[in-house]
Amino acid sequence: MPTPADVVSWWKGDGNLLDEVGNNHGSLVGHATYGSGIVGGTFDFDGDSDAVLVGNPSVLQLQNFTIEAWVKRASTAKVSAFQGADGLIFSYGTGGYGLGLDRESGRPFLSHIRASAVIANTSVADTNFHHLAVTKSGGTVVFYVDGVAHAVPEYAPTFTFTTPAAIGAAGDLFDAAFYGSV
Repeated sequence: MPTPADVVSWWKGDGNLLDEVGNNHGSLVGHATYGSGIVGGTFDFDGDSDAVLVGNPSVLQLQNFTIEAWVKRASTAKVSAFQGADGLIFSYGTGGYGLGLDRESGRPFLSHIRASAVIANTSVADTNFHHLAVTKSGGTVVFYVDGVAHAVPEYAPTFTFTTPAAIGAAGDLFDAAFYGSV
């Protein structure tokens, strides 16, 4: 299947940090490593300030977008090594957007980082791989877990982009780091 024309970045995790469709190559932070996934490789995170830092390119500074990933939790008891923290899958820092899993329920959320969030009414509660996606168009947000759509109430914050973005944690403080594979 060909890559859709409007994809702006794609990090496969196949043993490298290359952006397959752009020039937003990443760099490993903390103890991030590579693992095996459903479709090739993954980035593996121990949930303690690990990430793949991808910078702050203009092509990611969006108000409307789709983020998708194959996600596997490392534990059913927690989504981050930080006490009481959520686990971010892809995120800017303060003021930007972030896709993650809620610390208590494993429910996917879209966050205006450190300001507000909208959360799906489904969860990723086991340690199997799941295809997770979120789309945002205006105030319409839809989450997809393994291809099943889950609509949420209208959510239309204005994101700002003063920090880097990262896979596996908040892009500024590397907190809310995900414990598992992306």
